[in-house]
Amino acid sequence: MNTLAGIDLGTTYSALAVLNELGKPEIIPVLNANRIVPSIVGFSSATSAIVGIEAKNLLATDANNVVQFVKRKMGDPSHNFVVFGKKYSPIDISSFILKKLKDECIQNGEIRDVVITVPAHFDEIQRKSTMDAGTIAGLNVLGIVNEPTAAALFYSSITEINGNVVVYDLGGGTFDITVLEINNGEVDIKTSKGDGYLGGVDFDHEIVKFIVDEHKKSNGVNLFPDTLPQRQSGMDKWLDENKETTPLYYKLMAEAEKAKKTLSIRPKADIRIFTEKGNVSVSLTREKFEELISTFIATTEMLLENALEDAKLRPSEIKKVLLVGGSTRIPAIQKSIETIFGFPPEKAVNVDEAVALGAAISAGMKKITHGGKNTVSAAIRQELAKTRLLEVCNKHFGTLAFSYDEILGRKELRNSIILAKNTTIPCSKTESFYTIIDGQKEIKIEVTECEEEEYDKENVKCIGKFTLELPPNTPKQSLVKITYSYDENQRLHCSVQIPGGSVYETDIGYDDNGNLRQSEIKQKAAALNNFIVE
Repeated sequence: MNTLAGIDLGTTYSALAVLNELGKPEIIPVLNANRIVPSIVGFSSATSAIVGIEAKNLLATDANNVVQFVKRKMGDPSHNFVVFGKKYSPIDISSFILKKLKDECIQNGEIRDVVITVPAHFDEIQRKSTMDAGTIAGLNVLGIVNEPTAAALFYSSITEINGNVVVYDLGGGTFDITVLEINNGEVDIKTSKGDGYLGGVDFDHEIVKFIVDEHKKSNGVNLFPDTLPQRQSGMDKWLDENKETTPLYYKLMAEAEKAKKTLSIRPKADIRIFTEKGNVSVSLTREKFEELISTFIATTEMLLENALEDAKLRPSEIKKVLLVGGSTRIPAIQKSIETIFGFPPEKAVNVDEAVALGAAISAGMKKITHGGKNTVSAAIRQELAKTRLLEVCNKHFGTLAFSYDEILGRKELRNSIILAKNTTIPCSKTESFYTIIDGQKEIKIEVTECEEEEYDKENVKCIGKFTLELPPNTPKQSLVKITYSYDENQRLHCSVQIPGGSVYETDIGYDDNGNLRQSEIKQKAAALNNFIVE
């Protein structure tokens, strides 16, 4: 049986859910019956790796051969993890995690058709990279779905919600705010905001810094030769320069995570660790912890305010706030939300599982929509027919073109937005541009992406570029039409009509940005089949 599945590929933990015969999503326990598993890969050799709890346990003894928080590097062409002398990209590491989840679920039926979740703020390159990782892992990736959207799909499937809703998604490594409207099972996304470097691991890092400072005050001993970076995101370089202290840092991070969880239910946590520099004994109160993470909470409040402004809604117009992600269990987070909205957030489901469960629903919906209706049972079709999803563009997409600057009195190369953020998808938009000189031989198309409406070319991200030859003797001011289409998986497609009528369609080449050609994906998939993932 080919099982429809949803995978929450998280920064710190991942989960897998399938649709049962009635069209209801269920979490599948994997790796020794765990409902969520650490998104960690440990290498025992150049040809084998372990995933999950065992890999996490290696952090205390062999941290230099362990990779975690890979999601934060997804889409970064400059980043590779070097283990046993071999380089692994974020796509490679993610494919190991996905393959292990797929293989562990075999007792519930072969998983091929799958939807994988991504943060709502993920850009075009990060989305493609996630899909590539799934393909390499041997999965038929039906598509991707934003994590807050997946959670909303699940919430709406188990309870009647009608009105404006905020999904507050604070996980181990990322933060997303999504504003949406739910009416009779129709989920209409309005807008999203997010931060890819704000999550539970950042809170853990603050606790580690506190432990180090308190130990020095009490004993006059520095646990580390160099001062820890202010943010967890700066640890890659620091650990690379201080490899001998890597196990101690992750040992402290593990204890910090335990303390953080304790402080969600108790007013104080006692932290005791044995190190080569002696015993470490520190007490942390909930009040002090809240002070340590206050800057992060302020950032979540700012992003929440910005999202409501984009959606043109006031806090009083929001009916429910749905929590997603383990870090939303922190009392200070819930208090912040209640202060803004005047009512407590919803706590109806397991915040660690809602995203994977919603992704399974999305997998069923996509399978039916994209020609697989006859392979889905009548019971599942009937259940999924109760839900409809309207998603939006998560970025502004444009191209660089010359336009007249009235202030400077000359033509300047500026960003020209073609598809606007928050446009309901799937969508398509065509804009007209013109050649600038007689006999112009070619046009260079640079595809841009930006979070806010931005026209300065220095403040936008180029996600693809290609050059098209023009017919000989093309006159000045000849028409060039550029069409951008954005599909249900939030993937961008481009076509260009040049003077003379020829139309060129392209799957934007991201090779300069580290993404993969189809031939490279096939090579990596074949190599993974010969790699031992335990």
